[in-house]
This record gives sequence, structure tokens and C-alpha cells, in this order.
Amino acid sequence: AQPLLFYRSGRAHTPWGSATWGLASGTVTLNMGKCQVWQLRFSSALREFTATKLRGDVTHGKLVQFADGSTGLAAEDTDGSPLVENGGKDGGQIGASFGADLSPIERRLLGSGPWAWLGVTPMGFLRAQRLYTPWGPGVWRAHPHKPSTIVAE
Repeated sequence: AQPLLFYRSGRAHTPWGSATWGLASGTVTLNMGKCQVWQLRFSSALREFTATKLRGDVTHGKLVQFADGSTGLAAEDTDGSPLVENGGKDGGQIGASFGADLSPIERRLLGSGPWAWLGVTPMGFLRAQRLYTPWGPGVWRAHPHKPSTIVAE
């Protein structure tokens, strides 16, 4: 199954191509251009969702795994501060307390994208050093001696 990847700055990648996203009236609005606009409304536990096309179609789904590999999702850091400020719009930055222990390159890459490797997309730098690639999952981290470099496996 192909994922929906939501990035900061209101950018997204879908199995059908690039998209934009935003928050509106308790839903996530996903605009895929000519391919339609969908609204995703999540259950209170954030495990299931209903997707409604603005022109009528309705479908349902479940999240099989969260970006961090857990069975739960936190919209906030442990102290209650948001992981991404301003709902990801306008280049929203990683929440201050969440990013406090991250290196500058980790703060720059986490949640940004979509990225490409040799022209192949999408790649996503996710929480807990998880890396999404078209070839399968990986891990990433800041290089211990080169501040603007990462190591990906």
C-alpha cells in the first residue's frame, strides 16, 4: 500500500502524486488539484478516518502504522507543545520543546519534503529517526562529525 505523507509547509505526497493540505473545521483538507479535494476526518483515537470527496464520494480507512512506528499518535510533545507550530503552514517550525535536543540538520529535515534521491520520490524524514523511501523503510541520523550531513541506512 502506498502512504499519504504530510509534510510541513502544507505539502503532501499521495499515491496519485503531489498535493497540498491544510486544517479546516476539525478536518484535514487534501487538495490533489485536478484529481479532487478530499476532507479527512479522524476518529477521536486518531486510528480511523473518513475521507469525503468534496463532490460526494465517501470512503473509510484505518491507519496501519503511524510515522513513528507506534500504535498511537501524539499531536503534541509530552509537555503539551505542538510538534509543528501553525499547523504546518508557512513553513511551520518544529515545536520548541520537541526540537530542543535535535541538531540543526535534524530540525531542518524532520517533517520537511518531499525529498528525492537521484530523482526518485518520495522520501520522508520522520520522527524517531525513521526514514520513508520508495525502496522500503530506513533510519536516519545526524552525522556525528559533519554538522550539515546525515547518515541514512
